[in-house]
Amino acid sequence: MDIPHQVHLVPVAVVKAWASDVLPTAVAVNIEGNLVGHLPRPAARVYRPIIEETIQRAGVATCRAEIRGGWERAHGDIGRFGVVVTLPRPPSDQ
Repeated sequence: MDIPHQVHLVPVAVVKAWASDVLPTAVAVNIEGNLVGHLPRPAARVYRPIIEETIQRAGVATCRAEIRGGWERAHGDIGRFGVVVTLPRPPSDQ
């Protein structure tokens, strides 16, 4: 079976990460309720307050993301998927 490289646009939820094994400023990225990763630490420090404010106001914080890559070929040749999150530019005072 040969599954070609694909890109899918999906909505994602960006949420505060509560797990004890991550930093208190961590931001989790969820697709359909499943954890797919975290924002890099520098981005999390900038976006965490904005995400918290958005969740407080709207109940959820979402953005667009691309699921990229992935394949499955003969002889166990399997490529992993990646998720690229698109966030708005933070305010200049952040």
